[in-house]
Amino acid sequence: MNSKHYLAAIFAFAILSIAFLSCNPDDEEPPTNPDLTFDVVREIRFFYKKPTNLVLSILDNKGWNKASDTDGLIVYDRYYNSDSTKTYLINSIDNIVIQAYYKELENYDYSFAKLPEHLKIYPKTYKKWEENLSKYFSSNATYNGFVRADSVNFYQQYTNRELYLSDFQTYESTLRESYSFFTYDDFKGSVSIKLDYITHKSVISVLFTDITPYD
Repeated sequence: MNSKHYLAAIFAFAILSIAFLSCNPDDEEPPTNPDLTFDVVREIRFFYKKPTNLVLSILDNKGWNKASDTDGLIVYDRYYNSDSTKTYLINSIDNIVIQAYYKELENYDYSFAKLPEHLKIYPKTYKKWEENLSKYFSSNATYNGFVRADSVNFYQQYTNRELYLSDFQTYESTLRESYSFFTYDDFKGSVSIKLDYITHKSVISVLFTDITPYD
C-alpha cells in the first residue's frame, strides 16, 4: 500500500474516532471550575445515575461546605457555597445517584438581597437552563409547564412546550413563578424559577431524577 495513502487513512480514522467520542457529552466529566461557558444543566445531568463516590469527589473539588444525612436507604449529600446562595443536593441509594439537584437563591440573608438585579438575571438564566434541559429529551417525552405572572392575574398550565414558551415570553416582565418539566419513562428533568417581590426569596433550580420532582 502506498505509505502516503496509509498514513492518510490512519489520520482520517483518528478524526472520525474523536468526532464520535465528542458526540457523547453526557459521559464527559464537567469542569470543576465554572466559567462564563459553564453549563450547570449539563453538570447535573452528568451526576444523575452516576456512582455517588465519583459525583462527591467532583463536588469536593469545589471546596464548598458539605453536610450529609441518611433516611433509611437514601443518603443525602448537600454542598453549599460560602454565602449559602448556591446549593447542590445529591440523593443516593446503594452508591448510585437517584436525584441530582442544584439551586441558586437570591440571597441567603434576605435582608441584604439585591432584588432588582436578580429580577433581570434569573429569568435570563432560567431560559438558558430550560433550553439546555430540553435537549436531553426526545420529542416523545411528556411535557408539563406552568406560568404564574402579573401578580395573581395570570395562571396557566401546559402540556405543549411551544405554547408554554410563547406565554413565558409574553409574561416574562411580570413573571412570578414558572417551571418546565420533561418525563421520558423513569427519566425526569425540570427547571424552575420563583421571583419573590416582597420577601426576597427568589430562586432558580434544575433537577434530574427518577422520582417525583420537588423544589
